[in-house]
Amino acid sequence: MASTYTPTDAINMAKELNHQAPTVKMQTYAADMINSFIWVAFPWTWTRKALTAISLTDGTQDYALNSANATDFYRFVNLELNQTSTTPNVVRALSQKNHLSQELVTTGGIETIRHFSWEPSISKIRLDYPAAVPSGVTIVIQGEYQYVPTKITEPTLATALTLPDHYFHVFLEGVRWKFYELTDDPRTGTTQEVRGRAVHTGQKATFMAAFDAMKEAEDFSDAEDVVYPAGGTLGQGRDNFNPKIFF
Repeated sequence: MASTYTPTDAINMAKELNHQAPTVKMQTYAADMINSFIWVAFPWTWTRKALTAISLTDGTQDYALNSANATDFYRFVNLELNQTSTTPNVVRALSQKNHLSQELVTTGGIETIRHFSWEPSISKIRLDYPAAVPSGVTIVIQGEYQYVPTKITEPTLATALTLPDHYFHVFLEGVRWKFYELTDDPRTGTTQEVRGRAVHTGQKATFMAAFDAMKEAEDFSDAEDVVYPAGGTLGQGRDNFNPKIFF
C-alpha cells in the first residue's frame, strides 16, 4: 500500500480544476487541514503503529508509554494483555473507558483485568486493577495506537502522503474544497441540518461523498450490522474503537 502522490500533486491539479488558487502559504495550509481532517476521523490502517510492549509490575495500576510511542501518540486503537510466561501465551482483550479511578485495595490478574483508560493528567495507561504478577509470571500490555499526523509544511510539499494512492482522489477533492473556501468562492458549498442529518452542497458535498465512500470501503466493522433505533437518526457503532462520525 505504498503512497506516491504528494501534496504538490493535489495542489497543482486543484489549481487547474478550480481556475483560482490562494497564495502559496494558504495552499500549504489547505493541504495540511485536509490531511488532518481525514486522519483524525478514524484510526485508518495507514495511521496506526504497534505499541511497544509494556511489562506489568506487581501492585502497579498506571503505566507510562515507551518513549518512542509517547512522542507521536494520539489515541489507542486496541490494547490487550499477553501472559508471555506460559505456553501457549494467554491473551485477553481490554476495553477502553473514559476514566478509571485509582484502586487501592483489590488487585487483578490476566483473567480479572478487563478495562483500561488513558489518563491525560498523568499521561499513563490505567488498568481497572493494580496488577497481581506473581514471581515467574510475565504479563505485558500490547496493541496498536494511532499516531499524530505529520504536519504538511512548504518544505514537505513534495513528500509522499501517507494516504494510499487509491484514495488520493479524496484528498484532492478536499484540497479543492479548501481552495474555494480560502478564496471566498460560492462553489465552496454549505452545510445545513435537515431532520437531524448534515446535508452538504457544492464542493464540500463532493468531498464528503468521496470521504464517506472511503469509510465504507474500509468497512469499519466486526462483521455486525449497524443498529438504528426506531425513528431515530443515530447509529450504534459496529467496531471496537466505535467513534460516531457525523459531519
